[in-house]
Parts: sequence; structure tokens; C-alpha cells
Amino acid sequence: MLKKLFRYDFKWLMKTMPYYYIAVLVTAVCALVTNKTYNAHPAVFGWLIVDKISSNLFLAACFAAGITLVIRCFVRFKNNLFKDEAYLTHTLPVKRSALFASKVLSSLLASVITLAVIAIGVIITISAVKNFRWFTDLVRTETVLLGIVLIEEILALLLCIFTGTVIGERCSRNKTLKGVLAAVGIYLAVALFVLSGIGVLYLINPDIGKLFTENLRNADYESLWGILKQLAACCALMYAVADAVVYLIGNKLLGKGVNID
Repeated sequence: MLKKLFRYDFKWLMKTMPYYYIAVLVTAVCALVTNKTYNAHPAVFGWLIVDKISSNLFLAACFAAGITLVIRCFVRFKNNLFKDEAYLTHTLPVKRSALFASKVLSSLLASVITLAVIAIGVIITISAVKNFRWFTDLVRTETVLLGIVLIEEILALLLCIFTGTVIGERCSRNKTLKGVLAAVGIYLAVALFVLSGIGVLYLINPDIGKLFTENLRNADYESLWGILKQLAACCALMYAVADAVVYLIGNKLLGKGVNID
């Protein structure tokens, strides 16, 4: 049943997202073309303006895709579990834990796809000034760990929104406001937890500070990559623990029952 729930949730989330993905990729190609054209004709001031406009349109498309997806994840979660749709949802022969898991997994997959599309757009735009060899040089253990941290951070954001919504909906008044405050509070707690882990790592290895104080022009890049690997591994571990805890809290609270508007 979880598979069916996941399919329906994911299909709903992705209903309008392809339009944003097309916008991201089209503006990325436009930014690539206009940048190369401007580099070929730097004396033409008009191409500079077009190049800046294309770059800003690409950034706007990326921002719009990310914000839209977060909003759709929130709307799907709230409407399906606490609004009119909830009357049907809670009559399904499934546990509330499966409902919660479906929302989290479908939102996470949609977020990863959106992030991948944005990453492709960034690669296209950067190729305007560099060839694709820089991308193969960038793929290494440290950057993979950073990618994992980014995905875990996105998951933490979604879990904070969902768990905050559950807390807010358990209140009798000002549900939305209390839900937002709860989500912000949980997110801040997660951030402090991760920062505490980084602080402990700094006490163990003070060289972590070189990432923020080292003069990059004279830096030993291999040494910095090694330090970055430690920092990324620490953040990945801390986020994994935080995500698990917030997931369990949200799942537990939802399992205690819901108040349908």
C-alpha cells in the first residue's frame, strides 16, 4: 500500500514541476549562448546587458522551481492529512506511519530531481567560461559527501515543515501560526545540533578553521580537500541523526491522531 500512496503523492507533487524544469534548462542554455556571444563581441555593450538578463533569469527560474516544490510539498501534506481530503485519506486501510512515510519519501525524491535539474543548469551555464573537464575534476569523494549533506539538509527542511504542521494542527486555535513557529523552532534546533558537531570536530582537529581563514591563493588545495572531507562527513553524520529524530517525532505525533478541519 505504501507503494501506491507514494505513487499518488509523487504524481501530485510533480504535476506542474516539468514546466519549471524546462524553464531552468532553457534559461541555462540562453545564459550559455549570450555569454559566449558577449565574449566573442565584448565591445558590443548590448550583449553585456542581454548576458546579465539571461543569467538573472536562470537564477530566478532555479529559485522559482525550489520554492514552488517546497510549497507543493507543504500543501500536499496539509490538505491530504488535515483538510477536506483527509476524510478519505484516513479511511484507507493503512497506518498513519505509512501516510507520513509516503509524504516524506515522495517529497524527498521530488526534491532530489529538482536539485539535479538545477545542477545540470549550473553545469551548462558554467561551461560558458570553462570546458566540461572541470566537471570531471570536481567529482571526488569530498564533493559527493557535500552532495549527501545537501540532500540531508533538504530532508531536514521538509521534516521540520511536516512535523511543525502536525504540531500546529494538534492545537485548537491559530494552527497555521503555531505550525510555522514549531517548524522554525525545530529547524533551529537541528541547525544548532549540526553546529555543535562541527564545534566538537574543531576541538579535535583545529585545522578545520583553515577552510575559513586560509588565503586561497597560497593554499595547499589537497590539504584543504582533506579538511573539507572531514567536515562534510561530520555534517552528514549529524544531519542523519537529526533527520531520524525529527522523523520519529513527526511520525509519533501523527500516530496519536489528527484534527480534521
